Amino acid sequence: MFQYIAFLKGINVGGKNIVKMTDLTNLLTSHNYYNVKTYIQSGNIIFETNNPDMNHIKNEIKNLISTEYNITTSVILL
Repeated sequence: MFQYIAFLKGINVGGKNIVKMTDLTNLLTSHNYYNVKTYIQSGNIIFETNNPDMNHIKNEIKNLISTEYNITTSVILL
């Protein structure tokens, strides 16, 4: 299992691109991400996955957010 931190750019900033962290946690959990935790309303996410491909993970999270919330965001993954 690999553990990552994802930083989402422009989520919940200045009243724009509002995403509830509980909804985001549920979205990632439903797509095979584990032990998903968010930090306040910042769009920062800690999670685990069996997938070691960071580019795939970044693109998948970006696409999930785009599809679910109609928000275009950048994802920085560490």
